[in-house]
Amino acid sequence: MRKFLNYLLALALFSVACLVTACGKTGPLYLPDSQPQQPAQQEK
Repeated sequence: MRKFLNYLLALALFSVACLVTACGKTGPLYLPDSQPQQPAQQEK
């Protein structure tokens, strides 16, 4: 029984560590535009 609890504790700690670190990205997530915007050409 003690071995099972150690296994369960290790699994719980590993799960929490994975959830806390997530993917490492910061800032809001967004979908890119379907077509990139063309920069406005300046007249010379």
